[in-house]
Amino acid sequence: MLNKLFTYSKQLNTLEAIAFYFVHFIIGLLIIIVLSSTLEFFNIIGTPQAGLILGNALAVIFSFIITTLISNKKNFFRKYSTYPLFLINLIFSAFGGLLLGLIIPAYLSTKEPFKSTLTVSPTNENLEQ
Repeated sequence: MLNKLFTYSKQLNTLEAIAFYFVHFIIGLLIIIVLSSTLEFFNIIGTPQAGLILGNALAVIFSFIITTLISNKKNFFRKYSTYPLFLINLIFSAFGGLLLGLIIPAYLSTKEPFKSTLTVSPTNENLEQ
């Protein structure tokens, strides 16, 4: 099941989407903790408030990357209806960190990949070349 959670082109059911949310939440949280702790250890971050700002910025970046990966693998960039979801994702993650920022990627993981209706049939000229 974990293999399916990291294959972003597959459609997940509701239970798998919830597992996707929690697994990516834990991974993102661990990345944020390690980076913030490392920067604080080397005294790059001076105050706890700066650490919170850094953590929130990393949450926005992480959730945006996951949303972009899912959209790329499922060909959602061809549908204009998914572009507002990117804006909603940025707003959610800016105000709620990873807790809200991973809701949109979990939702997109339940959608089936976009299949283009455009078909190209080979012609005799294309076959001869």
